[in-house]
Formats: sequence, C-alpha cells, structure tokens
Amino acid sequence: MSAPPIPSAPADLELIAQLKCRLQYAELRIRVLEERLRLMRIEKYGAGGEKLSQAQMELYALDPVVSEMIEQAEPEHAPMRQPTKGSGKHPGRQELPANLPRVERILPCAPDQRVCKRCGKETVVIGYEESSHLDVEPARYFVLITSALSKACQYALTLWRKLTQFLEYPELELSNNLAENSMRPVALGRKNWIHIGSPQAGPKVAAILSVVESCRRLKVPVRDYFSAILPGLADLPIRCLPDLTPAAWFARIHEPSDGSAV
Repeated sequence: MSAPPIPSAPADLELIAQLKCRLQYAELRIRVLEERLRLMRIEKYGAGGEKLSQAQMELYALDPVVSEMIEQAEPEHAPMRQPTKGSGKHPGRQELPANLPRVERILPCAPDQRVCKRCGKETVVIGYEESSHLDVEPARYFVLITSALSKACQYALTLWRKLTQFLEYPELELSNNLAENSMRPVALGRKNWIHIGSPQAGPKVAAILSVVESCRRLKVPVRDYFSAILPGLADLPIRCLPDLTPAAWFARIHEPSDGSAV
C-alpha cells in the first residue's frame, strides 16, 4: 500500500500550520483545565502533601488566572505536618480521682478454690488482690407512696392550742360535731344568701347562729328568746350580757316563784 502524497501547495501548507497551532493550543488548554481541576480539588479536599511538578510549574506563564489561583490556594491549603511517633513509653494507667467515693466489693472464692489440692485442707486467706475501676450507678425509678397521716399530724400540731381549750374551760366539749352540724346550713346556702355581702357581716351572722344553736340545744324557743332580748338591748350596759345568754334567760323564766318552794 503506497503512502499518501505529501501536499506541496502553499494553501495546503498554510492549512497544516493552522491545524498544528490549533492542536497545540487545544493541548495547552486541556492542561490548563486539568490544572484548574486539580486546584479545585485542593481547595475542597486539601493539599494532602501534594507537590507541583516542573511541568505544572511551567503552566503558570500560560494562563494568568491559573497562576493567581495557585498563589491563593497554596498558602491556604498547606500540607499538614503529620505528628511523629515518639519513642517514649506509655505512662501507664493513671490514678482515679481521689474525690470520688470508694465502694468496696469482695468477690468470694469458689468452694473448690478454698481447698488445697495436695493435702485437702481448707486454705487460709492471707490477702486480696485489689483492683479499681470507674463505675457508674444508673438512675433509679421508684414509686413514692405518701401517707396522709403526716398531714393529719401537722394539722393537729398547728391547732394544738385550740384543740386543748377544753382542758382549761370545762363548759367546752371535746367534740365539735355540734358546731360542724350547725354550720352546715351556712355552707350549703351561703351562695344564695345575698344579705351576707361584706366582711363585717360574717362575724355578726356567726354570732347570731351561735345563739340560735344554743337555743336549739336548750330547747328554748328561738322566736320567744329574741323577742324578749332584742328590744332594749342597745340601752343595756355590757356587764348585763352574761344574764342575757340563752341558758341564763331559760333558767330565769323557769325558776320557781316566791312561796312555791316545797
């Protein structure tokens, strides 16, 4: 097979020269793009100890942009120095902090370890092999049962002075059930009683109810008692009040008249 003829026309030679120039430019451009790609990898992943070859250094003059990028990227991504392995020995296990509490736990020996294998007698403990390690106690979850007895005791201690009043005044009773029962109508109907509309009215109503309950216990007619006591009450001196209680009034109206004693 014969070789192709070599073009000799001036136009063909000029075309060949242009193609060669374009090929060289394309090769240089490819090298520049590869270098840019390498710099982008360096910027993203670090230099990694990579060194530029002489051929790569020659590309600096081909493209000013590449040269500027290399100058900016190299100082930022300088290769990191790997720490050299020292020849010193490991310091060994360090002491645990002294401020932590110590919990001692003795691991007992198995039964077969307590007997001498030669003579068959029980061995004597002459010491223990101690070892310490850091341990942690996890949080504990438990159910806390609170008894109401403590609240009752606290309530009694708080009101102890009032609860022992019956020891100093014999006319007082130990139980307050009568007082609680007498207050029940007030507790049930106080939302509907619009005439108790001020703080001053509360003690007055309490005093009136106390008198009413005293009349009920003594079986004194409440209407008759109030009809006899309330008129002219404002004109009487305060020293006369002991004679106006339901018990005194009931005893006075039922006392025998003169000459009626047997």
